[in-house]
Parts: sequence; C-alpha cells; structure tokens
Amino acid sequence: MQIQSSGPQQQQNSNMDSKKSIWVDNSYERRDLELKRRFQGLQVRRDHLEKELQAVKNCLMSLDMQMKKEVSYRQLNINNQNLGMR
Repeated sequence: MQIQSSGPQQQQNSNMDSKKSIWVDNSYERRDLELKRRFQGLQVRRDHLEKELQAVKNCLMSLDMQMKKEVSYRQLNINNQNLGMR
C-alpha cells in the first residue's frame, strides 16, 4: 500500500518543476532571439555585399565599353593613316 504525500515534498517538487519549466522557456526564448539577431545581421551583410557587387559589375561594364571604344579609335586611326600613305 502506497501512501500519497500531499505535503511539503510534493509542493517542493512542483516548485522545482515550475522553475525548470521557466528556465527552459527562458532558454528557448534567448536562443530564438539570438538566432533572429544573427539572421538580421546576415541579411544586412548580404544586402551590403549585393550593392557592392552591383557597383563592381557597373564598373566592369563601363571599363569594357571604354576598352571597346579605344579599340575602335585605334582601328580608325590605323585606317586613316593607311589612307594618308596612299
């Protein structure tokens, strides 16, 4: 035959379970907040890197156009010099 204890021991166990539950909930909440903070930080970094990459692409396209113009200009000068020599 078991005797059910509804005294201080059961109340103490209940308090401990309650404290554990609060601690676990708080731990999950802190973890979630930390994950959100890291995620937001990575999004900001990604946005910055995407803007920087777009600026590099724009510079490369501009440089490519300048190089093509330079080649065309040189070709035009070579053709004009050849016409002058005739």
